[in-house]
Amino acid sequence: MRMTPREDARDENTDRPLGVEPEQSLSPKELAGAVGLSESTLKRWVDSGVVAAIKTPGGHRRIPRSEAIRLIRDSSLSLINPGLLGVPDVEIARDASISPGLEGIRLFELLQEGRERHVRGLLLSLYLAGRSVIEICDGPMREAMQRIGELWKHSDSGIYIEHRASDIMVSALNHLRGILPPPPALAPLAIGGAPSGDPYTIPSLSASLVLESAAIRTNNLGPELPLRSLRRAADELQPSLIWLSISTEGITRETIQDVVALGEHLATRRIAFVIGGRCRGLVPPAALAHHAMSLGELVAYSRGSLARP
Repeated sequence: MRMTPREDARDENTDRPLGVEPEQSLSPKELAGAVGLSESTLKRWVDSGVVAAIKTPGGHRRIPRSEAIRLIRDSSLSLINPGLLGVPDVEIARDASISPGLEGIRLFELLQEGRERHVRGLLLSLYLAGRSVIEICDGPMREAMQRIGELWKHSDSGIYIEHRASDIMVSALNHLRGILPPPPALAPLAIGGAPSGDPYTIPSLSASLVLESAAIRTNNLGPELPLRSLRRAADELQPSLIWLSISTEGITRETIQDVVALGEHLATRRIAFVIGGRCRGLVPPAALAHHAMSLGELVAYSRGSLARP
């Protein structure tokens, strides 16, 4: 979760929670150079309200990076100089054109080759081009990681390649998170992770990322999480929703029973419970939880659940 514990304490000059670093911002000239427009055009858009900006004590216009990214995504502007926006890896990813629908194969190739900056650049470029975080995670990322997961069956090097690719993907997803607008301070909170016996980091990280992209605050508690700890977190943090990712067949029968008991406990607390991951079917459907087949379904269910009184 990217919030300070004192969510109600705010800087009276910026309306930013105390203790949070000011967001990176650009001048109209810098943003114009980043997207290939004239400075006068950007100033006109600021003055007319097309682009949100703040004024410094000296009267200079400053455009928050999150607003610059929104403009690029909504207006389909080309990012001419990614470095000015703080995403230089986007430039690296432009070394080869990718036909629509083949992004997953290209991402797989980059992960297989261990090209970390190219992977980061590809994910960032897809987002800046207008793809949603859900589309990226349920599409190219899911396809690429499934292909990576098959490598160990075909060569002795498959295991180390899978481990390296997973580490690269975690880095890339965290970089993508870095350019998302943070959820509102009073947004609903969701927490989750993967149970004991499940070592996979990416599924729960992805769940956290797509929920934050839907303006829901998150605490990702990660893999190998004892369910008694998740239950304690639910009692102490009082979230609106809990997710649980199950991506391995290696979890024990005792753990499955603990999942069922957790569902019963959360139901008494009126906390929504969602189970996802490729091995979610190990948990019986009657576990007082919604079983989500995709990250998109996780977000859709979360929005519907949180909208109910």
